[in-house]
Amino acid sequence: MNEWLRGERHWAEFFELKDQLELSSTGSHYMAAVLEDRELGAQAAQLPEPPPAPPSFYGYSGIRARLDDVVDMLLKLQATSAGVNPKEVAGLERPKPAVEIVRREIASSRLREVEQLLLRGQKGAA
Repeated sequence: MNEWLRGERHWAEFFELKDQLELSSTGSHYMAAVLEDRELGAQAAQLPEPPPAPPSFYGYSGIRARLDDVVDMLLKLQATSAGVNPKEVAGLERPKPAVEIVRREIASSRLREVEQLLLRGQKGAA
């Protein structure tokens, strides 16, 4: 880094190096090496499968929402042509606000509590 700051190397080389080592891009040299490493793959294969992450609002624009709508319509058209009820076809998952996720978690925890109370009552009656 000092070589660039002292002016000994051209800044274009720095940006080329940065692009090669970019951590977030699957096309970078670093990510390609990580994704192709068999030892890391063997370790990752032994880990429990994480639940799928819901889509993020980051980068989700009006255009992306309309494209998702088009994909949903195509899925329903495909289902209809295959003789399946299009209402039974699940569409693409959209990003959900945190307030909606928390409300669902609260509702499901309340349902679990009620279920446990009902199941305890059945055991006592039997």
